[in-house]
Amino acid sequence: MLHYSTRDPHSVCALHRDNHYDLILLDLQMPGMDGFQVMEGLKEIETEGYLPVLAVTRREPAHKLRALQGGAKRFRQQTVRFGRGVDAGS
Repeated sequence: MLHYSTRDPHSVCALHRDNHYDLILLDLQMPGMDGFQVMEGLKEIETEGYLPVLAVTRREPAHKLRALQGGAKRFRQQTVRFGRGVDAGS
């Protein structure tokens, strides 16, 4: 099983094209190129219409509608706590 990570949103599509990932963990809010733009690029690779993406973001009401319009099958808001005193949902 291959595991790769990158902090460069511009490289995600090329990595997926080369490795055909089962799951991509994607932040929707990144500098330079947001997760929605990355998903648009992934749509050109995944011609069957299914994107293997689990998107992570803080609560933004507009993200749900934009994600569903962009092809997301489901959207669930969930607060995730990382360590002590850090809350990704706030």
